[in-house]
Amino acid sequence: MTARQAEMLASPQARAAQAPAAADPSPAAGVSNPKQKASGYERDPLDWYVEPAWCTELLAAEIDFKSVWDPACGCGTIPKVFSEIGSAAHGTDIVVRWSWQTYTGDFFTVKKDRTPYFTDIVTNPPYRLAEAFIRRAFELDARKIAVLVRLDFLASQKRYKLFTDLPPQYVFVLSRRPSMPPGGSNVPAKGGMHDVCWIIWDALQDAPTEMRWLK
Repeated sequence: MTARQAEMLASPQARAAQAPAAADPSPAAGVSNPKQKASGYERDPLDWYVEPAWCTELLAAEIDFKSVWDPACGCGTIPKVFSEIGSAAHGTDIVVRWSWQTYTGDFFTVKKDRTPYFTDIVTNPPYRLAEAFIRRAFELDARKIAVLVRLDFLASQKRYKLFTDLPPQYVFVLSRRPSMPPGGSNVPAKGGMHDVCWIIWDALQDAPTEMRWLK
């Protein structure tokens, strides 16, 4: 974490942003939006939506991650991908969703000495808590942070301060729309409804944000 990033995280505004946000009245859930009529299913109460493995495979082909922790691992898609390519990977969640998750606990309250060993945090966070997840990852001194979010996450006035205080090193736009049905349901994966991207921060780099398009 740079001195500038530490200063921003210490500000009252930043601390306020770390608190779990109230429910966002705008249509958003995970990276998908299950309240839209075309979806045919209700919004998951904890915003658990399952990304396909190819989303993480595209990320891993672009960025070198060392020891990965996914604190919103769901059914373990992200840790599984990194494990398959030979990286150390751990997954945790607030409830038990994956038999191999390292532990069950709240990302916002776990103490740093109780987390799994990690250098990098890679996650598809609950959409309404995405900014809080990002700021919490900075608090925990992650070397690299990557979050999978809807593309319009970049355009909100509410997040202007996040991106100006903590500008990311990369934004990777996925040219294909992934289908993300609610976890633990029988809803089949079909055509994706939203454009999504990976946003990546790297504490060892201090350069203007670079955009890439992945397919």
